[in-house]
Amino acid sequence: MGLRRRLTETAVEIPSVAAERCVHSRVEVASCTRCIAACPHQAWVLDEEELALDTGLCDGCGLCVAHCPEGALSQQDSALPLLSARNTIDISCHRRAEDGAAYRVSCINAISLRQITSLYRRGLRKLVLQTDDCTTCEYRDEQGLLDQIDAFNQVLAQRGLHPLDVIWTPGRGRQPSRPEAAHDSEGPGLSRRGFLRHLAGALAETAHGAEEAVFEAPGTWLPEACIGDLALYVPHIDPQRCNGCDTCTRICSSGALALGPDGDAYHVRADRCTGCGLCVDVCDRDAVSVGERGLVDQLRVPLRGGVCRACGALFHRPTAAAGSDTLCQICEHVNHRRHLYQVLE
Repeated sequence: MGLRRRLTETAVEIPSVAAERCVHSRVEVASCTRCIAACPHQAWVLDEEELALDTGLCDGCGLCVAHCPEGALSQQDSALPLLSARNTIDISCHRRAEDGAAYRVSCINAISLRQITSLYRRGLRKLVLQTDDCTTCEYRDEQGLLDQIDAFNQVLAQRGLHPLDVIWTPGRGRQPSRPEAAHDSEGPGLSRRGFLRHLAGALAETAHGAEEAVFEAPGTWLPEACIGDLALYVPHIDPQRCNGCDTCTRICSSGALALGPDGDAYHVRADRCTGCGLCVDVCDRDAVSVGERGLVDQLRVPLRGGVCRACGALFHRPTAAAGSDTLCQICEHVNHRRHLYQVLE
């Protein structure tokens, strides 16, 4: 059953979806629940069978958009223009719209760190935020924009770059005046595997500027991280647990984990990590972890290679890992002699 938007005079802008980016359309064992945790109205639903958006509960606040690590969600109401050479931007939430800020958003927490880092890259150095009393707001978010900028500034300072100045003026503005959500009598109901592919066709297409066309992790453009540098996300491969199956490098779309061109090492690039956690989800050896706001402790994992004497396949595994140097990962666990002798009656 697909999701539909009922056309009403008070239609709410439901987040648009880039189907190919959501982790749940790529791997069924994906554990990411960022959109669910961020939603103040429990409009996102996830269980073993499905991931769905209840359009009757969604009010278009955009918090899920900001928290999606892979940029699969987007929304015009929370998008900021990428203005080159713009040093200062004034933003207000919907409760303070009468204060005349240059840009009005549903909530400052609907602005993603990726948007801020893109603006910083183009010259933004000061952000002026006008909000109501966030402590009493239903969209209060302890891991929202201010917390994300604080982490970003710590990374900038550690890398010797100018921090982003933030002037935040919380006050007591008017009560929110938001349209009621448009209800869908049929409710959510899409298979988890096909969720985004159907949803993308049912909801409005994404057309929010060139910055939405190409997704980049927030730290992609930073100077290359070295051992001991602070990073927003820190992927790590345990060389003693890893068996060299390459699954994590194949699933990582940002290149944070990658097999070197010569096949002699895994390369770990923390600044390319989005924190989606797919590499952790697909590793059956519990060899991969992703930390947040930590120090980079690994840049490469050396590999040793060989040719499997059982099946003839080329294979590799970390040099520090235990295991045979003559059998591949599969043949190590397969009894090739199990059908060698049979009793016929």
